[in-house]
Amino acid sequence: MECEAGKFHQNIDFCRVDFQPLKKEHGGPLIGRILVTVFQNPWTALIRFDVGDLVHIAEHQTCSCGRKQGLILSAIEGRTMNVTLTTNGIAVTQRMADEVISGIDNLEEYKFVQTGPKTYDLFVVCKTSLFPDITQQAHHVLKQLYGQNAIITVRQIDAVASEVSGKYRIIASELEIDEETLFENSNTQKSVQ
Repeated sequence: MECEAGKFHQNIDFCRVDFQPLKKEHGGPLIGRILVTVFQNPWTALIRFDVGDLVHIAEHQTCSCGRKQGLILSAIEGRTMNVTLTTNGIAVTQRMADEVISGIDNLEEYKFVQTGPKTYDLFVVCKTSLFPDITQQAHHVLKQLYGQNAIITVRQIDAVASEVSGKYRIIASELEIDEETLFENSNTQKSVQ
């Protein structure tokens, strides 16, 4: 649940949360995934269910809203399935990529796809007259995030299409990413009740 201070709190009456951090080189120990065990649900038993989200644990487990129990998160980093990698193989969360790309001036919409270990496609919706400037900005900011040897292709499109599900996946990777290489092993999980 998000509180009035903008942090996210575990509802300790209804679930247990185990936190599995990313390896240090990928953003751990503060960024990782949550595994949820639900209580008091007469229809479903979920035990250590991976909800598919990457989260950022608040560095200090206190909050100005006054809630003191359970895990406190400072941010949702995005879906694990939307992780991309730098040219050196370091994980980039959806939130990290979105902060960089959404800072590009005059960009109306975008979709960003990693197509290979060093190749990335950015599809942009913008006024045609602004496309050259957007392309220049995109190359600059994405090379800062993904590596100077990143090959960035920027293409102008009319609109970002939704997925078959009807949802919009604006950041994606075509690479097979082995989650075991991203996360610390199960012995380093932090349990919170």
